[in-house]
Amino acid sequence: MNITPLDIRKQEFRRKMRGYDPEEVHGFLDRVAVALEEANAAVSTLEEHMKVAEGRLGHYRLIEQNLQDAALTVQKSLDETKRLAEKEAELIIREAHSRAEKEAASLQDRIQQLQSDIATLSMQRTNFLVRLRAVVRSQGDLIEAMELEASLGKPHTDRNL
Repeated sequence: MNITPLDIRKQEFRRKMRGYDPEEVHGFLDRVAVALEEANAAVSTLEEHMKVAEGRLGHYRLIEQNLQDAALTVQKSLDETKRLAEKEAELIIREAHSRAEKEAASLQDRIQQLQSDIATLSMQRTNFLVRLRAVVRSQGDLIEAMELEASLGKPHTDRNL
């Protein structure tokens, strides 16, 4: 049963001989009605504040959900970026290994070519020195022959020239 301040003010009691003072009872009932009105007004105010707070709470829950969705999207984006970066790093490493192997093979070929060139030059030097010694010996022999002829008094004939 819901009692309103108006119900309290309009409440009538039967009168008996030895009862309470009617003015005192009506004064008390008026005070109770005023207190009830104030309590009802406070409840109404609190209900309005509660509705506003519930509206704000709904708004904050929506913001929270949006933030959670955004965080999830950012995390997915970071994961995808990381995955792509790892794939790119693997590709770069593979390409670097391939280039290094090609350059190593090319350098090995160059080393072999240089070693072959060195061997050829060494052989050519040896051949040159052998021929030079032969020329020097033959020239030495010629000089000796010329000196021998000169000491024997024979005129020099240029046979080898």
